[in-house]
Amino acid sequence: MPSWLIGVLIALVLGLAATFYFWMIRRRQDETAAGLLALAALRWRDFSRLVLSSLQLRGLQRLSFKPEDVRNQHPSYLLGDGQGKHVLLSCKHGTAYRIGSVAIEELASEARLRGAHYGILATEGVVDAAGREKAERSSVEVLDGASLWAEVKPMLDSATVQRVVGQANALARRRIGLCWILALLIGVLLSTVLTVNDADPPSASQSASTPAPAPAEQRATTSALPQASQPAAPRARPADQELAQQRAQVARALATTGGLRQPTWISGSTLAVDVLASEAVVMAAVCAELARHPDLALSRIQLNPAPGSSDRIRWRQCEAPPLAAPPAKS
Repeated sequence: MPSWLIGVLIALVLGLAATFYFWMIRRRQDETAAGLLALAALRWRDFSRLVLSSLQLRGLQRLSFKPEDVRNQHPSYLLGDGQGKHVLLSCKHGTAYRIGSVAIEELASEARLRGAHYGILATEGVVDAAGREKAERSSVEVLDGASLWAEVKPMLDSATVQRVVGQANALARRRIGLCWILALLIGVLLSTVLTVNDADPPSASQSASTPAPAPAEQRATTSALPQASQPAAPRARPADQELAQQRAQVARALATTGGLRQPTWISGSTLAVDVLASEAVVMAAVCAELARHPDLALSRIQLNPAPGSSDRIRWRQCEAPPLAAPPAKS
């Protein structure tokens, strides 16, 4: 698969995931938070009236119309569902409320004293885990957070709802736009890295299967060889099949020689061996075997260090075999 296509797919996946999260999940959370702040800005009378109006959609009607204690600002209302069942509603206005099991127990006790079948607690604050557990056991319904906003949202005026929803939508769009830009940058960066890696030369782990360039010391060694050791006239190059057979013979012969192991032709002109003895011993054995095949005598020899050794890979070359003396003239 092309590297640019991989980058495009990664950018699409990241962008779509961010879009789903910020629009389907985080936007609703932001809308709820902004809605609760809007409710907290209302007066207590307006807040309780909104809750009572929302409960009327359930068929609950207010039964008691006693004067409200505005100094207390969280009285209880007795509601009825038209079938003889009574419900006690308690409104705690403000986002600073952190309601626990004690407040839930007080509401449940008051509901029993006033003959209510269950109670409803509405607040912009938070009911902790202990309070929720107590509410489940005491027949108390909790309206807070998202549940409260969903309950009173239809009762609010359209201007307030549009303002709250518009703020949440605008924030979600900004976040989604930034995430798409970041996803595109990640995709471009990833495709660039993959392209560079594809163009890189083979790593050190592949050096056993590819010929390595001769170091400077090898070039100096070959240049220092006496001119007399070079062949005076070029030899006729044998067929490739014959050369392959000669290389196989050299590898088989060296496999049984001590001081080295794993003789392998990594190219047509390079023989690699693992050095187990001194370099002089290994070179003597290898050059003696290569001398049996003149066409391979000048092959490059790659000396791999023994396992666990800190030595580096070295390259050597055997001296050319002496030329045969020309026949004497009669």
